[in-house]
Amino acid sequence: SFHSTPNNTTHNNMAVKYHRRLSNVATTAKPKYQRLGLLRTVDLSGKTIETYSKSQEPPRSSATGAMTYVTPRRQHAPEDVDELRETVVMEQILKAADVAHNLQGWKNLQTHSDRLYLELRRAHVQGREDNPQHGWFGNQIGFLENYLLPLARRLEDIGIFGEVDGGQFVRNVEANRDRWMKEGMQVTTNIVKVGETLYPE
Repeated sequence: SFHSTPNNTTHNNMAVKYHRRLSNVATTAKPKYQRLGLLRTVDLSGKTIETYSKSQEPPRSSATGAMTYVTPRRQHAPEDVDELRETVVMEQILKAADVAHNLQGWKNLQTHSDRLYLELRRAHVQGREDNPQHGWFGNQIGFLENYLLPLARRLEDIGIFGEVDGGQFVRNVEANRDRWMKEGMQVTTNIVKVGETLYPE
């Protein structure tokens, strides 16, 4: 962290500029209510879920969807900013952005799964990739369970999407996994046929 000293003016200015990105953080707040530096949360369509200013505490969503504001909390001094925590949060957001289509509903998952298969099929025919047909059904299950579900749970744990909406990613991934278990074999069969037609060997 940066400390204000007569010989460290530049670093202190950088810390202040960096700190302006942060929302109010409580000194004694439970981790689940901390906003981790974000002034606004949005869903994957870009629609705002919660918005608040630095002069008030982040709104809390009730079970009915109503927003409640409470007494403003003291903003930390720049040197108190937890940069490691900020980095961890941004890392999770970047990972989620990379696979955002798989954190949404079934239609998006299937659409992008098919597109990826066809991209790999074309690369295979061109001699640049192994045949994606082998193990496609099982590999998708492994990806959902071993990468997407843990990522969705981390997004819920860090609390950046609110208490109510934060768990939606977990529910989406679990629903997609369960549906893939039931329909994934037929989806795989269909896209394999499309791939053979578009990119014959």
